[in-house]
Amino acid sequence: YNASVTVSDGALTASANFAWGVAAPDTTAPTAPKNVAATPVSNTAIDLSWTASTDNVGVTGYEVRRCQGATCSNYAVVGTASGTSYRDTGLAASTTFRYRLRAKDAAGNFSGLSTRVTATTLAVSDTTAPTVTITTPTSAANFATSTSPFTLGGTAADNVGVTLVSWSSDRGGSGSA
Repeated sequence: YNASVTVSDGALTASANFAWGVAAPDTTAPTAPKNVAATPVSNTAIDLSWTASTDNVGVTGYEVRRCQGATCSNYAVVGTASGTSYRDTGLAASTTFRYRLRAKDAAGNFSGLSTRVTATTLAVSDTTAPTVTITTPTSAANFATSTSPFTLGGTAADNVGVTLVSWSSDRGGSGSA
């Protein structure tokens, strides 16, 4: 655009010219993030990394999307990153997650979604021994040695989970549940 202004005081005249332009809006979306990698780092966290997207004006950040399960498709935004890495925390142990990313520029244009990547959080370390409590019989006086069948009752517990309960007798009997 061009404009001019003229001012006069009756004896003298002055004028000024102005020129300015209006930039076209940015409608070009960034490229989708590439080389996305997901690495489990603990039983509650997965690290994501990728190659930076490009844009005609500049990428301002990345949107991180996640869903739970090896074949899931209901992705939800779980965070944003200004650089090319993101740590997803607060996850469940031994659980599979899928991720997709997209880049954003200053004008609010979003790239297409990245390829899907999958990672499984690590298992919980088992550092506590299981416990067992015998509830039946309650004492040697409650049964006779000739009683058949012999009933043994109890409970077992563990911080990670009980996978096997086995028993044996000095009289030769044994079993598992």
